[in-house]
Amino acid sequence: MAGSLENIFKKSKGMLLCFGLFLVLVAAWSLITYFFTIPYGVVSIISYSITTFCMIVASISNAFRSEGKGWLNGIIGGVSLLAMIVVFTLLFSPGAIVWSAVLKKFPLYVVICFICGVIGINLK
Repeated sequence: MAGSLENIFKKSKGMLLCFGLFLVLVAAWSLITYFFTIPYGVVSIISYSITTFCMIVASISNAFRSEGKGWLNGIIGGVSLLAMIVVFTLLFSPGAIVWSAVLKKFPLYVVICFICGVIGINLK
């Protein structure tokens, strides 16, 4: 039991670091968009790229820290990071989430997390 609690603590520490990375990247991107005029299409692409990059890092780090089933741990890591991002957005700007966009991109995020989980478990 103590071993599984340590494993959960290691994975949650990695998830919090990935969430911190997400916050830093979003803050930097927000500053750039505040001071420069950037077309909406570019803003949308960069925002989704930041989310996808952080999900990739979370999936790989979660699978790397696991003992087996990297694909499952990658999906758990990526989806839990997405849940943290959605909850954070709901807390600070409730009207900012477009649920149709989240639901459309969710299968893509699951596939990306699956692939990154397989990569993460094989990095050992």
